Amino acid sequence: MPTPLPIEERLIRVAVFFTVLVVMVGWELVQPRRRREIPRLLRWTGNLGIVVIDAMLVRLAFPLVAVGLALIAEERGWGSSMSSLRPHRWRLSSQCWPSISRSTSNT
Repeated sequence: MPTPLPIEERLIRVAVFFTVLVVMVGWELVQPRRRREIPRLLRWTGNLGIVVIDAMLVRLAFPLVAVGLALIAEERGWGSSMSSLRPHRWRLSSQCWPSISRSTSNT
């Protein structure tokens, strides 16, 4: 089923980011919360640099962590694909759970 709005997700993220950024810049210009000891341009450049570095690290780290955890899970036999290899004592048997037909046939 096609999506109602064929807008790319990245475009929405960037638009929301810049909208919030413009609102916060305007808010700080109208009503600053502290004295300006460090020039705004220097402070804003540093803060935006931290945002860029953080975004790049997250985009790099998440795929690496996912692949690493998948390799660990495969090595240790974790996951639902391994359920057929579990020992018999872990499986539910019909002896543990009486069927409904047995209880209704006795009445």
